[in-house]
Amino acid sequence: MPDCTDQCAQDAGKTDPGVCGCGIADTDTDGDGTLDCADQCINDIQKIAVGVCGCGVADTDTDSDTTADCNDQCLNDANKTLPGVCGCGVSDVDSNENGTPDCNDTAPE
Repeated sequence: MPDCTDQCAQDAGKTDPGVCGCGIADTDTDGDGTLDCADQCINDIQKIAVGVCGCGVADTDTDSDTTADCNDQCLNDANKTLPGVCGCGVSDVDSNENGTPDCNDTAPE
């Protein structure tokens, strides 16, 4: 194509800018429907943005506690994201306020 009609004269792979512009291929590496130039996760078909957990890891929140599983050590405990003293699924509450969580308290109330 003559340079006078080639909109990307310096790019041997294109004659018009396409979506990504001259010098950048209009490629969709992972086949997710978003071209690589607009896809932050070019090798992850499930994501086009890094999100909370990054590319290749889902931003799933199994227990609906607003903390993604990749940052949640208690995946099935909506009240905790860290095990704490008593572990996941058990409250760290100290109901008699003696300094020992109920799960470890052997003192009478």
